[in-house]
Amino acid sequence: VPTQALTLLNDPFVAGQAAAWAKRIADTKLSAAERAERMFLEAFARAPTDAERKRAVALVDAGGWEDLALALFNAKEFIHVP
Repeated sequence: VPTQALTLLNDPFVAGQAAAWAKRIADTKLSAAERAERMFLEAFARAPTDAERKRAVALVDAGGWEDLALALFNAKEFIHVP
């Protein structure tokens, strides 16, 4: 529902969790692509496709690791359990 998506985007608790996850990932000695892959593995239990990895790194370059964390939190794959 729309309110769920808005909560995940704007809630202070969710933002705090994204910030904590982003800091933990950013503090590693991995490359940006490896960090993005680690986040996909942690969020979805799968590696990103090449296209997803490129988009993730581009998002990080534009906004930072917190933006990627929030994007992953809001992905249908993260929210819905099949």
